[in-house]
Amino acid sequence: MIFSTGVCFASAGSGYDEMTTAVTGAIPMYEQIELFKNYITRLKGIVGEEEAKKILGGAFIILSSGTNDLVFNYYDIPTRRYQFNTISGYHDFLLNSLQSFVQELYNLGGRLMAIAGLPPIGCLSIQIVTRYGSSGNLACLEDQNSDCQTYNKKLKRLLTQLQPSLPGSRIIYADIYDPYLTWFLSHKNMVLSRHTEGAAERGLLKPDQPVTK
Repeated sequence: MIFSTGVCFASAGSGYDEMTTAVTGAIPMYEQIELFKNYITRLKGIVGEEEAKKILGGAFIILSSGTNDLVFNYYDIPTRRYQFNTISGYHDFLLNSLQSFVQELYNLGGRLMAIAGLPPIGCLSIQIVTRYGSSGNLACLEDQNSDCQTYNKKLKRLLTQLQPSLPGSRIIYADIYDPYLTWFLSHKNMVLSRHTEGAAERGLLKPDQPVTK
């Protein structure tokens, strides 16, 4: 039964910052939690209270977010940059939201979780094209990559501190930064040329606005 072996409530374009979904139109994280609660109620109705508890306790929960927050609320559309004096302050804001989300998942019965860090956002084609346009510059944005590394270090510390407060849980940090960077550096000419040409053909590369359509 698929219903009892795997479900997904992720919404592309969402983030830990609720303001992100105002830009992307994705399902906010708090609504994803409500969907999870509805799932639990239905699961209990199908397999019973005790079996549902076992399923939830043994489920492997993957939580991956944060990229959209930085791209749509700090870098390309600087809404949060006006509120937070430093990127570090915005990192802390996101991590506080993440911590609340993890706590809620734990309260609902989740015990095994993998929390993904940020990828090298400065190597995303949208970021490179937004900054350099069609100049032919294919270099990653090192300032943004450095921000991501700082965030990831904070996340790892947070998870280490959080673990003891959630008895019976196992929470691991999932590194997506290094694998993505390795892949990108070996394929960047192909990736960026395709993205740049595609965006140009669709009329998305405009000097007066970010590539966010």
